[in-house]
Amino acid sequence: MNYDTLIEGAVRRSPRFDSDSAIGVDDVVTGIPNSHGMFQAETTAYRDRETLRLHKLHGSIDWYAVPGDASGITLKRLDYGIDHESSYAARATIGGREVFIVPPTSAKGGYFENPRTRFVWREARLGLEKADRVVLIGYSIPLTDTAMMNLLARALTADKELVVVNPDANAVADRLRALGATSPVRLLGGLDCVARFVAEEVERASAQLLPVLLERLLDSPDSPVAVGWEHGPWGAISSVERRDDDQTLVLRVEHLDMPAGSIGRPPRTSPDEYPPRTLALSDVLDASSPPRRIVAVSEGREWTVGARVAPPDQVDDDWVVLRPLGDRPER
Repeated sequence: MNYDTLIEGAVRRSPRFDSDSAIGVDDVVTGIPNSHGMFQAETTAYRDRETLRLHKLHGSIDWYAVPGDASGITLKRLDYGIDHESSYAARATIGGREVFIVPPTSAKGGYFENPRTRFVWREARLGLEKADRVVLIGYSIPLTDTAMMNLLARALTADKELVVVNPDANAVADRLRALGATSPVRLLGGLDCVARFVAEEVERASAQLLPVLLERLLDSPDSPVAVGWEHGPWGAISSVERRDDDQTLVLRVEHLDMPAGSIGRPPRTSPDEYPPRTLALSDVLDASSPPRRIVAVSEGREWTVGARVAPPDQVDDDWVVLRPLGDRPER
């Protein structure tokens, strides 16, 4: 719901890839101006990409429209990285437009005349209806935001898992129940609520990855394992160890700056060989004693491992590439 561009920035800094290309901001943000589709009378339509959906119900600080325009024709997006004040190109692009923000108040009637606003809210409703889990992070459900209250009231059915992440979580849970929510509400309160939620989600992702790896271990124990991001950089695993009462598997990674596919296949013959060879899956995992989480350590940094990435076309498809959760190292 927020109109900032933090998520768009994260998508750009740490891109994901599917079989075609990188997932971009226009693939993530619902109904983004200046992108594809018939809103812009362009021939290239939106594509269904396997990624998250960001419904910017309250507009965005990088969207601009002429005041009073109910048609959506003047709504344009200006790249958030451009300096709006000093760039002539930015000022010329904005023209007489103003930032397009939909306030969280009951007076949204004029904004809902805009077809793009209606489209974004409709997509958000469909997303909420299909969701198994609804997490409210930082949103307090103010009584003045009647449109959002109506949206939540229509979507909060008894079969959904509800989580509230808010310094005043109990008050938000009371408002949810007043809207008709009947499912148990899990609360994460206090000033550190967001940090705790993120830590739990990271642990959850790592735990969900382990059964996938154990199944692969049974089928292909000799598969080479690397740590890295889509299309690089990659790093070779030099050694593994256990810690935290044997519950955490630590992967020691060297040369986490190599192009995808440039790492040697196992077995390792010397710690000084270059390009380095990595370990096989059977050297990394023990099916008789699986860990609860996996972390990768390289050059003083540590990441929790919570995903796999598909090897690029130029790499043998038996590679298991473990993706750290977080930004790739700066070089």
